[in-house]
Amino acid sequence: MKTNPLAFIASRLQEHLPEALRPLNTEIQKAAQHLIDTRLERLDLVPRREFDAQQAALQNAKTRLDALEARLAALQKKPA
Repeated sequence: MKTNPLAFIASRLQEHLPEALRPLNTEIQKAAQHLIDTRLERLDLVPRREFDAQQAALQNAKTRLDALEARLAALQKKPA
């Protein structure tokens, strides 16, 4: 099973976070995610969730196109 290296690092940091700073954990996670997203944009990369969403949309479009092509082929075979 693959592990997310960023999640691993975040969990290790959380374990070592002083007790007084633990309430800030959610804010730190949001800030870290924003920083990561910003860096990915600069690298002209996309987050995995966006890639997966686009891949699903593309597969849906391909399925619909295949169905339309099959329908068109069936209509073209019918005598006029």
